[in-house]
Amino acid sequence: MHSYTKSISEITIDKSPCCNVSTTVSAGQCIPGQIPCSNRNQYYFWDDFHPSEIVYEASSRLAYSALSSLLNAYPFGIGSLANTDSRDKLRIQ
Repeated sequence: MHSYTKSISEITIDKSPCCNVSTTVSAGQCIPGQIPCSNRNQYYFWDDFHPSEIVYEASSRLAYSALSSLLNAYPFGIGSLANTDSRDKLRIQ
């Protein structure tokens, strides 16, 4: 079961991936069969391309709540679009 109390402030390693990455066939992706880091909430990147789970979670929380229209979902957060009352108001306009 996931704990949704993670915070983007836990990230302390922003320039290195959480796993050992390949430099050959799938360059930049995790080497198959290798054990990734044990402190994955401290990493911004999983491999050379993909953000870690904690970054995806923070991004989705921002998009859901749309705390700032300049940085997140605009003009409505996903949470307000999922609300039945909000959908009805959008149809009327």
